[in-house]
Amino acid sequence: MKKKLPSTKDLVKLRKLLQDNTVVIKTKRPTAVYETEAMPESKRTPAQQRKYEAKQLVKYKKEEADRKTAKLLDMIGMGAKKVLKVRNYTAGYMVVTYLMGKEEHGATRDWEHEVAFSIDGVYLGLKKDAHYLMVKRGIIPMKRDFMRMNASIGFSPKEGKWYGWSHRAIFGFKPGMVGKKGHIGIKPGHRLKNWVEARQAAERFAQEVS
Repeated sequence: MKKKLPSTKDLVKLRKLLQDNTVVIKTKRPTAVYETEAMPESKRTPAQQRKYEAKQLVKYKKEEADRKTAKLLDMIGMGAKKVLKVRNYTAGYMVVTYLMGKEEHGATRDWEHEVAFSIDGVYLGLKKDAHYLMVKRGIIPMKRDFMRMNASIGFSPKEGKWYGWSHRAIFGFKPGMVGKKGHIGIKPGHRLKNWVEARQAAERFAQEVS
């Protein structure tokens, strides 16, 4: 049987209802339901509102996941193609496993690379480095200055010291400490008077051993 086309009257009514953001359009023929996200909440039925909220929640979760993935990829750079796994630790750091692209490094195949960051996105090094700094030493890691991506100084409430480090060495400073021959970050014979000087010594140490 040939379908009947909507009459001009029905089309006018449809246009008016769509302009008013109405979703349910009643005509003399079987009811047609037109969904639009612009529909006012006051005109939605409870079922339509639940469906709309569920759809928005799925959309929000996807966008949030995409933002986190993009941020993690941006944090590592270096030819990372994909985030494979993220593990959060109660000590306050996370370990991210990346799939690294062979093209960027001249390798024969892609490979997995695992690195650690503080919860605010500061690079800590490998998983073992993060565990040593934050669990064993109890250090709160931070960047030496805002231009850097990696942490190289930090305070340890557990030991009461400001630490400076690099991949080569680590050392702690506190008020009252006297510099000795061979010390880095503090001149021989100089006594650290306060926490400000202790932090400055840690910064100098991190810079000199980097």
